[in-house]
Amino acid sequence: MARSARRKEAVVAVLIGAATFVSNLATAQSYPSRPVRIVVPGTGGGGDFAARLIGQGLAPVLGQPFVVENRPVGTIPGEIVSRAAPDGHTLLLSASTLWLAPLLQPNVPYDPQRDFTPVSLVTMSPNILVVPNALPVKSVKELIALARKRPGELNYGSGAAGSSNHLSAELFNAMAKVDIPRINYKNPSQAVTDLISGQIQVLFYNASTVIPHIQSGKLRALAVTSAKPTALDDGAGGPARLRGGGDLRPVRSGGNAGRGGVAAQCRSGALSPASRGEREVHRGRQRDRRQHAGGTGRAAQGRPRALRAPDQGREPAG
Repeated sequence: MARSARRKEAVVAVLIGAATFVSNLATAQSYPSRPVRIVVPGTGGGGDFAARLIGQGLAPVLGQPFVVENRPVGTIPGEIVSRAAPDGHTLLLSASTLWLAPLLQPNVPYDPQRDFTPVSLVTMSPNILVVPNALPVKSVKELIALARKRPGELNYGSGAAGSSNHLSAELFNAMAKVDIPRINYKNPSQAVTDLISGQIQVLFYNASTVIPHIQSGKLRALAVTSAKPTALDDGAGGPARLRGGGDLRPVRSGGNAGRGGVAAQCRSGALSPASRGEREVHRGRQRDRRQHAGGTGRAAQGRPRALRAPDQGREPAG
């Protein structure tokens, strides 16, 4: 009963955000005049879950279905929405990948500032650092010790370059001074399956996806990428009893009791294609910056140069 109440609270929280989302879009009484599609990177993750909650809540209110369209992670979802008509009937639910892709890879087919109009913040949550239950570690300190003892032998899974789980893991690698290579997944939810089976050994992932596996004993939660301790639902409305009865602690690069935390919030937002007028305004601002810089310097170069990701990963999986 308590678990159902907590789930209801989560749904209500998302739908409150959806109410703001609709008020920002529905400037005309005729909106929506046809089904609305929400393009989401990947399948089965937190963004997919949030998009379906939003669709289920808004469809009966607005009288049109909200159809979730799952696409491969990466730049494809952004490209699809950037080329859609700017009438509010095609939306993108995306997180950090949309903004970071131009910095991590060349030839991204959209400009995140020019081609999109932000509609609303939808979700914000930390990642949980999880390992297979069979891996002989029960704390971040023990994971670091094992990774240093066996450099390059452990692997972590992630979605697209620039995703929250990718950056969380690379930040952990850098701060803990360990070498845990990346396995890149086209569908990040496949990484959870491979983690359970032991094909990969480390994963930073959203709570909504991994908590059921933590509670079933298939995965072990070591820490959370938030600045403060986090209580997980134990299935009866209370905090999960982890690490001797305490809450899930923040990731510390020197072990759970060490200093220097890995803090990384996954924020996803709803965006719509920018109108022609908005894109022209953006182009005008870019011209002004170039003129102000005298035709030289970074401001004159337009889009930032692509930076190499810390680890481009091995062959894509999933």
